[in-house]
Amino acid sequence: MRRFVCLWLPRWPLQRFLQAWQGRRAAPFILYEESSRSGQIVAQASAQLLKYGVAPGMSLTDARALLGRNHFEAAPLEPAKDLWALRKLAIACQQFSPIVSVEESDAPDSLLFDITGCIHLFGDEHNFCRKRTAVLANFKQSQSHCKCCPGTGPSHGHEFAW
Repeated sequence: MRRFVCLWLPRWPLQRFLQAWQGRRAAPFILYEESSRSGQIVAQASAQLLKYGVAPGMSLTDARALLGRNHFEAAPLEPAKDLWALRKLAIACQQFSPIVSVEESDAPDSLLFDITGCIHLFGDEHNFCRKRTAVLANFKQSQSHCKCCPGTGPSHGHEFAW
């Protein structure tokens, strides 16, 4: 039976952006996307801003009004850069499995590992999920979050990661 592991990075665009900003002052951050109907819409926000009530889907103007004098940075989503960085991460993760793929969607945020025949190298699936965090260390910021879930098919692992 084939075995797969899905690594879900639900805050990937924000993680990637903060990694690119490494070394700069760590201000609370919002990534926004342009909407033809609503203007600039919050896509993701750092944990500090979520505590103040900023939420994905709200307008950037509303977020500014909600935050008042609290300083934060804002930048547009960069899907092409997010995808490029996720592909780069997939290549780095090939040390865990020879077959690592990037989720196929408009906004990919998951890697899928085919671990069939590889798991004995790590002891079990739990250890596999723990040890792959070494590769993610470059992307670990205070905002980082990932979930690693095994399954018997490509969609099975992905469903449990959600």
